Amino acid sequence: PILDTDISGFLGPRLVVSSQKSLAAAGVLPYLVPPAAFGSVLLRNNRSVVVEETAGTQVYDSGYLALEDPFGQRIGALAVHQVLQPDEFAVEVERTRALVVGLSTSMFVLTLALAVGFAARIFDPLLHLIEGTRRIAGGNLDFRLRARGGDEIGELERSFNDMAARLQTA
Repeated sequence: PILDTDISGFLGPRLVVSSQKSLAAAGVLPYLVPPAAFGSVLLRNNRSVVVEETAGTQVYDSGYLALEDPFGQRIGALAVHQVLQPDEFAVEVERTRALVVGLSTSMFVLTLALAVGFAARIFDPLLHLIEGTRRIAGGNLDFRLRARGGDEIGELERSFNDMAARLQTA
């Protein structure tokens, strides 16, 4: 839906008349024909052009139609500016995009935290096993690992302790 419409007249590149005097006085409307419209309508001899313009954060479309004198010379442009209400579909798409980005970021952070936790659960016992191997190799046959659980890592720790005990008795 259209929220507001303005019709402006430009003589040459300068604004000379507007149906929204308050917008023109506030500087919301351009005092000069925007370069894209000026080049298209007044310099390249196109009959009309539609350009996207901005006023602050508001984006709006403007149509420019060339104005000619009785001899066919381009003397200015007639502009129609229309401020459109954001499309409900576009607003919903943006809301959904923000939700997807938020959920994706949350899932990434959760996955990263779980990966770090699992890596520590696997690599810490392996680092202790490496340390134990170095101590046994260095002659400290009294060194034992603390067997942590019933999984494969715990089985490896128990096997290491059995090996160290056999070496000590040998």
